[in-house]
Amino acid sequence: MFRRFTKTLIISLASISLIGTGIVTNPIVARASSSSQEQLSVFNIFSETADILGVDEQTIVNKIASGSTLGEIAESYNFSETTLLEELEGRIVESINDDLADGTMTQTQASNLKNYYIGMLKLLVENKYISSSNLMSAPGSLTATSKNTTSITLSWGPVSRATSYYVYRATSVSGPYSKITTSATSSFTNTKLANGTTYYYKVKAVNSSGTSPFSSVIKATVGSKSSSLSAPGGLTAAADSDTQISLKWSSVTNASYYYIYRATSSSGTYSKIATSIVTNYTDKNLDDDTTYYYKIKAANSSLESDYSAVKYVSTGDGSDSDSDNPDNLIAYSEEDDEITLEWDEVDDADSYNIYRATSSSGTYSLIANVNGTDYTDDNLSKNKTYYYKIKSVDGSNTSAYSSIAHATTGDDSVNDFRAPRNLDIVDSDEDGITLEWDDVNDAESYYVYRATSKSGTYTKLEEVNDTEYYDYDVTKGKTYYYKVKAYNGKKTSDYSSIVYATAGKDGVDRPDNLYVTDETDDEISLTWDEVEDADYYYVYRATTKSGTYSKVAKVTDTEYTDDHLRSDKTYYYKVKAFDGGKSSDYSKAVSGTTD
Repeated sequence: MFRRFTKTLIISLASISLIGTGIVTNPIVARASSSSQEQLSVFNIFSETADILGVDEQTIVNKIASGSTLGEIAESYNFSETTLLEELEGRIVESINDDLADGTMTQTQASNLKNYYIGMLKLLVENKYISSSNLMSAPGSLTATSKNTTSITLSWGPVSRATSYYVYRATSVSGPYSKITTSATSSFTNTKLANGTTYYYKVKAVNSSGTSPFSSVIKATVGSKSSSLSAPGGLTAAADSDTQISLKWSSVTNASYYYIYRATSSSGTYSKIATSIVTNYTDKNLDDDTTYYYKIKAANSSLESDYSAVKYVSTGDGSDSDSDNPDNLIAYSEEDDEITLEWDEVDDADSYNIYRATSSSGTYSLIANVNGTDYTDDNLSKNKTYYYKIKSVDGSNTSAYSSIAHATTGDDSVNDFRAPRNLDIVDSDEDGITLEWDDVNDAESYYVYRATSKSGTYTKLEEVNDTEYYDYDVTKGKTYYYKVKAYNGKKTSDYSSIVYATAGKDGVDRPDNLYVTDETDDEISLTWDEVEDADYYYVYRATTKSGTYSKVAKVTDTEYTDDHLRSDKTYYYKVKAFDGGKSSDYSKAVSGTTD
């Protein structure tokens, strides 16, 4: 593809007088010219980007048309902007060297082309491509029907801004495909065909600025009067948790339902795991830290489509490492064009990635990387609501996303009305579970919510006027998850962080009287009461009271010194007792600050 693209680009460079000028300085390449060749070259970039990221080209086109940069798109697939740029540059250099070797271009042309194109790539990765008015989507709803023994009739959905369509045909699904006609309408009848032969078709939309991506492939057999179904397009897979993956895909004309297939390797055996009448499916009860591969078929009472493209994702992929995700993210506005974010520090984090969207479930784009635990997002639109989430960065690893926070520019009424902080389990036994949290300024009451899994449905238990709640409606041995909202008589805050506890866990009492006994510039010493029949204890540490506690030690005594800590930093600790394979609940949390 890049060989054809390179030759196309030479023509486009000549037409916009950029050969020999070196790196382009205009921040938006599309402003350089309205040349149709230039537009076509950008579509080739989309195709190569899609190939690198493992998605379909139309997805890239849609994201560019909505205002995303290639860098932002790469980040949304956990692929760094720098890595994408390096990969694309490598493909360019390889293609140019091939053309130089076979005499297609001169050394001067090759050098000028490489300089120009790498410059253009950087701009497209880092800046918005705003000439989206001519971008066309791939033709959809392609169908193929044979009504006699010599022809096949194709039809597809019209594409906005298309002036005509290219129709391609092959005798196998993998091609090669040859362009057989240009159609001025969204249908075409292919005549003089061999009876009983199966043909494969795909279509592109065309206008003066270039061509769209290909449609999905459709097949039909001459003399068979059944209309075939298109393979589902736009398949995406996302890990919701360590045990759950969500799939989505585009609808197929004349499909009544869809078959979902899964494997544990790309070339493995795909088993049909479900039938769905809608264009999404949630695959549950999966193994943790396992990669799953999916493909979809459309079907009705008499037909099945070919498979969709394969997509894969790993359970727990919301996190690239064991890094803690930031807690207690809040957002507030004090100016008409600014929103300020604050969050808790994550232990060992080098920096934080900040992502923004204009709706809670929208596309979040990376907008900044910062070293501190606050950030002011400026130059925003007045009276507009923005949504944020962040990741901690530790070397080349990133955490899972934080919870989402939002604020409206110019609305300072929420500055002192934030989500309850430091929600904690202070007691748990077979009779009930007790919660506590910090007071919120201007809060009149609090809503307490509970679920039986972290990602499950949270039901409001009660509205309380105090900063503690006793949940007596529990079942011994069952684990419950909690979060809290503040209410000021007019509106509610965002949710607090989530905490959980198991009611009346059998076997081991939790350690009592956990204390900090000594603090130095790099050490904190702890002690606690002995638990009867306990064989050993686990010590857990976090950098915020309601943050993620990581196990730092296994000890048989009732004391522990945590060393190699950062100076002038506060750490939080909890302890569990173990008797064989049984564990207690956490002790109450305590904190210590290094000198």
